[in-house]
Amino acid sequence: MLAQKNPYISSAYQQLQAVSRDREKRLEYEAREKAVLDYNQMMFESEQKGLEQGLRQGETYQLIRMVKRKMEKGKTAVQIASELDEELALVEKIHNAINAGHPDDSCEKIYDILCGQDVGDLANGKERG
Repeated sequence: MLAQKNPYISSAYQQLQAVSRDREKRLEYEAREKAVLDYNQMMFESEQKGLEQGLRQGETYQLIRMVKRKMEKGKTAVQIASELDEELALVEKIHNAINAGHPDDSCEKIYDILCGQDVGDLANGKERG
């Protein structure tokens, strides 16, 4: 048997045998296992949420870049929204934020001006309530 050849496996096997015989220890073990699984799931969900937020933020930065370029060419918010196929309200918010700062501000700085709204809400053209 493999447990006889490897001291670590042998030790784990003996502990498993002890836990299997003792109901209270088995319940403790199951509770620990559930806590580990719950923690791993929470970490996975948090990571996914962070990735989604990062993607939305990146999309918003790209939209800010495009709006800035078109503003530099003298386009209005209405023209930009039409050309980019974006909601006018969202383009106007970005347009106003660019005008509120300095035209040479980075996308990050303009994004910070807009940060009174959620990244997801901003990308969806919704105001935070």
